[in-house]
Amino acid sequence: MKRLMMLLAAALLAAAPAMAQPPQRPGGHGRMGGAMMGPGGPMAVLRGLNLTDDQRQQIKTILDENRPSQPPQTMALERKLHAAVINGDAGAVEALKTQLLQAHEQELDRQITVLQRIVPILTADQREQLLKRNSSD
Repeated sequence: MKRLMMLLAAALLAAAPAMAQPPQRPGGHGRMGGAMMGPGGPMAVLRGLNLTDDQRQQIKTILDENRPSQPPQTMALERKLHAAVINGDAGAVEALKTQLLQAHEQELDRQITVLQRIVPILTADQREQLLKRNSSD
């Protein structure tokens, strides 16, 4: 179960910027809206599991309820960190590094919470399929 959680957490962490995007499609669908199961979406890791319509709806509801209210601050912090490195400001580098670690930790905690709500929705067979995918790593 831990491996499954880590696999899903990694997938959601990679998709975090997409999850935080505002609506950008006609009809109010952002990257999370109608493309929940589309390429690169946060649900990509669940593709091929033959989710039922009920499972999809439950998972979509969980993702909608846990979508960040604002974009991740990591991109701005990373730009500041790069500038501090280029400018040779060791104090700023350390402070920004700490801020980035905290931001990543908060995002990971949020994603773990989401996954802990999603995993029980999957059948034992679906969880096993995910674990098999991860065992080739």
